[in-house]
Amino acid sequence: MRFGVLFEGSQFDKPGLDYSRHYRAELDLASEVEQLGYDEIWVPEHHFVRDGYCCAPLTFCAALAARTSRIRVGSYIALMPLHNPISIAEQAAWVDALSGGRLDLGFGQGYRKEEFTAYGVDGNQKHLRMEEGAAIVRKLLDGEHVTHKGQFHSIPEPITISPRPVQKPFPIWMAGRGKMAIDRVAREGYHLASAGDPRQIKLFDEACKRHGRRIQDFKIAQLRFGYCAETVKKAWDDAEPAIHYLLSRYGKWIAENQTLPGDEKIADLKPIGELRKGHPVSFFGLPLFLGTPDDLIKLIEDLNAQGPFTDLVYNMSPPGLTLDKARESLRLFAKEVIPHFNKRK
Repeated sequence: MRFGVLFEGSQFDKPGLDYSRHYRAELDLASEVEQLGYDEIWVPEHHFVRDGYCCAPLTFCAALAARTSRIRVGSYIALMPLHNPISIAEQAAWVDALSGGRLDLGFGQGYRKEEFTAYGVDGNQKHLRMEEGAAIVRKLLDGEHVTHKGQFHSIPEPITISPRPVQKPFPIWMAGRGKMAIDRVAREGYHLASAGDPRQIKLFDEACKRHGRRIQDFKIAQLRFGYCAETVKKAWDDAEPAIHYLLSRYGKWIAENQTLPGDEKIADLKPIGELRKGHPVSFFGLPLFLGTPDDLIKLIEDLNAQGPFTDLVYNMSPPGLTLDKARESLRLFAKEVIPHFNKRK
C-alpha cells in the first residue's frame, strides 16, 4: 500500500488572507513529507473559492516537483471538462520531464454548476467532455503525430507535443462515484480515483470483468479526511474547527449540486463543540480517519478488507489547521502507521 497526502492550499475563509505566505509554507511542509517517507503528494482543483483552494493543480505539481526528488506528485483530481486537452497534455509532459517521471494525472468531471457556467461549459455534457478530453490527453502523452475529430475537440493536422513525457505509458487516473462513472473508468482502462467508499471498488471489479479487464492491472486510490494524534481528545481539540469547516464546505457544494441520491443530506452537520460527540463522525456516509495511530491502523485495515486498494490519499491538513499542527499529524502517522503496513511488504 502506498500513502499519499492531499494538500488543498486552503485556509479559513476570512478577511486578510496571506496567500503567498501560506502557499510557501505548504511547499515547505510538502518537502518534509517526502523526508517522512510518504509515497505521493496529491492536489485537487476547484475554482472561485476565497479560502485559496488550489485552482491550478499542474502548476502546484510543478512547484512540488521542483522542491522534491523522490516522491510522486499528482492531481486528485483535475477538472477535465473545463480545459483544453492539448494544453493539459503539454503541461503534464513538461511537469513529468521536470520531475524525472514522477507525475500522476487524475481527472474528474466536476460537479459545481458555477464552475461550468463561468468557463462557458454545458454541465450536462461534463461526462462526455471528460471522456473525450482524457482520451486525447492519453493519445498525446503516449503517442506522436496525433489527430482527432470528436464532438468537442478537433486536431485536424498531426501534432506531437514536446517535451515528451518520461513515463510510458503515462499513468492516468479517473474519478468515479456512481455506477455509470465507474463503468467508464474500467471501460477506458484508467486507474480508479475513488471517493473512499469500498462499494465503489466492488463496482469497479464488476465493470473490469464486464469489459474484459482485470482489476489487478489497475491502481485504486481511496480518499479520506482526518487527523492523527496521540489521543482522540487531542485530535478533536487540535482539529475540530478545521474539520468542521472542511466538511461544511464540501457538504454545501455536494448538497447544492446533487450527483447521487442522498447527496442533499451531506450538508447536515452538528456545530463545533458538538461534532465530536458523534464520533466516529461520517462524511459521504463514511467514517473520518481521525484518531490515534492504532485507531487509524484499524480503520485502514477495515477499509482494505471491504475492498482492497493500492493507495491511500489522506487529507490531514484541513483548511484552518495551522501547518504546525498538520506537521505533528503527518509526523505521527509516518512514525506509527506507515511502518505497520510497510513491514508486510
